[in-house]
Amino acid sequence: MTFPQVVAKNAAYRSSWHGLLAEVPAGDREAGFMRSLAGPATLMLVVRYDGRSYVTGTICELRNCAANDVVALIVPETGRMYAVQRRRGDVPLRYRFLGHPDAAMQGILVDQAERADRHRAELLR
Repeated sequence: MTFPQVVAKNAAYRSSWHGLLAEVPAGDREAGFMRSLAGPATLMLVVRYDGRSYVTGTICELRNCAANDVVALIVPETGRMYAVQRRRGDVPLRYRFLGHPDAAMQGILVDQAERADRHRAELLR
């Protein structure tokens, strides 16, 4: 299942996602795909960090994946969700962390974002 499918099918995850979106300013046009969950998305994967399992996936803005994407991370035991939106434009890469992740969780999100970039680069070869 992709990230939008998982959010659509699980009420706890949907609630967590909407909680994250509350942190995004209402007028933020670069976040429209996040609100609608419309855009290319990856299959969800289970990853392990420090002995804990997480479920992660990505979604990006249609026709603009290289410049605007989101990596989401779910803690299955609690339904808690964290995310990082990455924007690349005329300015250097910017990260917007959602869900108030601590420094360790921010590191996991950045690592997953970098893995997604490597995977995308491999697919384009």
